[in-house]
Amino acid sequence: MCSIAGSFNTKYSFQIIKSALLTMQQRGKDGCGYFDGDLNFAPHPEDLPQSNEENILAHNLHSIVNLVPQPLRDNKAILVSNCEIYNWEELCEKYKIQAKNDSDLILKLINKIGIKKAIEELRGTYAFAYWKENDVYLARDILGIKPLWYYYDEEFIFASERKAIDNKYVEELNPRKIIKYNIKTKKLLFIEREFFKLSDPITDEQEILKKLEELITESIK
Repeated sequence: MCSIAGSFNTKYSFQIIKSALLTMQQRGKDGCGYFDGDLNFAPHPEDLPQSNEENILAHNLHSIVNLVPQPLRDNKAILVSNCEIYNWEELCEKYKIQAKNDSDLILKLINKIGIKKAIEELRGTYAFAYWKENDVYLARDILGIKPLWYYYDEEFIFASERKAIDNKYVEELNPRKIIKYNIKTKKLLFIEREFFKLSDPITDEQEILKKLEELITESIK
């Protein structure tokens, strides 16, 4: 299941993310970690080392595919995710990516083809935060199955559960939007996502049945 959290541009970031991880610990008991310029991991949120940084990305781990602690780092990019990506191995093969699991694939795929194109390729459920240099992106699956909540007032705080953010002005991220937050300017903007595309209609009955069979088979797999 996992849970993610982040706090940016507030001097209380460590207290905020530690409290959030404790609140959401039932979502992941295989360890926890945070990134504040360095990666820090521990078995329990209470064991995490203190940080005085204003920008922190954090994660509670519930391991499904390999035990890979988060946050994940690839070059200058950092990712935390709560995801089940069904086609991650196929995407590794398609884009010639070596990934340890589906979260690792998301990070490396975004680095390779960009966030908008990457999420169009993902089949499954997800909520993730991607941080590179001064920009932080939040996204979730288009149906909104994986939860994600945020608070913004120049400072920027988010978590997988609403109760993990101690502010009454918390909002749920619209799954048809991607958040982009700039740490330096403290500005937040929304990137629109396309809900679905209409393909050319199939009129031949046999072609319709063949396509239906392919989709059902893929869904079951």
